[in-house]
Amino acid sequence: MRERLGSIGDDSARERSQRIVGHLRDAQLPRVWIMAYLATRAEPDLDPWLDSPGDGQFCVPRMDWDARTMEPVAFEAAESRIEVRRHGIREPVAGERIALDSIGAVLVPGLAFDRSGDRLGRGAGFYDRFLARIAAGSDRAGRARLIGVSFACQIVDRVPRDDHDIAMDALVTEEGLIDCAPGARSRR
Repeated sequence: MRERLGSIGDDSARERSQRIVGHLRDAQLPRVWIMAYLATRAEPDLDPWLDSPGDGQFCVPRMDWDARTMEPVAFEAAESRIEVRRHGIREPVAGERIALDSIGAVLVPGLAFDRSGDRLGRGAGFYDRFLARIAAGSDRAGRARLIGVSFACQIVDRVPRDDHDIAMDALVTEEGLIDCAPGARSRR
């Protein structure tokens, strides 16, 4: 998968990312807090969406590298100062911590996904621990909608799954939104 991602040129990644952002805008996500992420080179870039006022209130992860956890902090592209920290991860320098129960949707990057919503992360477990906190904090109907964000080439037949893994409710690629609920039909 890393080779596949490495073969996507910058122009192609930018064009694909713009299409992903378009699908996210069309998805009518809740206007409460949306947790996005600040992309690395190997991830779809959501910055154009985060830069658009009126598309919602955004928060992004701020890592505690020693504790190996992350917290959502308020993010306004025009006002937030960004720093590049470990492993090239971009994070806001500061920001108001957002309560987990006020987040309506979490956009989750990953190395690979399958159509049932299972996710293969990049190995550090930050999102696994964070998603477990989201799942533990409310019943499935009342919790944030989990949306895996990837390029279409990252969708595979099956990813390894452990008992603690939290499945995505939907996936979004440059080809459209995929509903991962059992028996759901994909929208394109």
